[in-house]
Amino acid sequence: MIQALLTGARVNLDVVVRGCGGGAALGAVAQYIRAAESISTVAYVRDRDYRPLARAEESLTDGSPEFIWRRHEFENYLLEPAVVVAAMDELREFAPSLPSDEAEVRERLRSCAEQHAPVEGGRMTLSKIRADADQDAPARIEFPRFRTPDGALFSDEQCVQAVRGECERATKQAATRARHPSLDPDVAEAHYRSTLVRLTERGYLHDDLYLRDFGGRELLSCFWNSLADRRPSRLTMELFQEELASALVSLYENTDDLFRPDDFHDLAKSLRRLAGVTPA
Repeated sequence: MIQALLTGARVNLDVVVRGCGGGAALGAVAQYIRAAESISTVAYVRDRDYRPLARAEESLTDGSPEFIWRRHEFENYLLEPAVVVAAMDELREFAPSLPSDEAEVRERLRSCAEQHAPVEGGRMTLSKIRADADQDAPARIEFPRFRTPDGALFSDEQCVQAVRGECERATKQAATRARHPSLDPDVAEAHYRSTLVRLTERGYLHDDLYLRDFGGRELLSCFWNSLADRRPSRLTMELFQEELASALVSLYENTDDLFRPDDFHDLAKSLRRLAGVTPA
């Protein structure tokens, strides 16, 4: 899919895309491919996850072979409401009850975002603490599951306790070293509460910023579950994702300003600069 997005007429980049998983090994994999296959320019793209948006912007201009999507992960691009409606239009012949209106799709996605906001706030808070604390390496912050034993998402107060508990655990682990101020549970709780306010503000939800920042896989799963009474049993999640991917490629090629900013165009521009070539 990424290959199609980057090599299509809109971006027109001469590139070969390979799936190499994720994680810290991406850089090593890129180096191996470059050496083993004598390829002059090899780059790789990471999910942003909970990294600051500024880090993604920096990756497009710093001359490094590492790039970072502006959105949380690639699934977030599939959830653009226009893409979702286009995918469901292709499925309507045997799933006529699927939503056909972008406004309804957007409201369902916003409802999912509201449900996930407490957990996303917890992960954002711990990610910020991890980044701050790692400067002095007092301890490694881990992400709790943020779910009850039966799989239900934590409430905001349960998230508060999870964040405080993780800070306390990390502090004990780092007892023989300097304690970083961001590990203070009270400081962490205050940061969490202010983050949750921002994530649930009307402007944040209305501007669909959750499609940029929240975990796309979980939003996609929530949206899929919200369609339980509107989809036939023979419509599988796998088929739905395939249609989303196809719709994304088609709409991107034929729609101006589908994404603002346009990550695929900007990635191609940066890749050309890295390789020392100019657009055809």
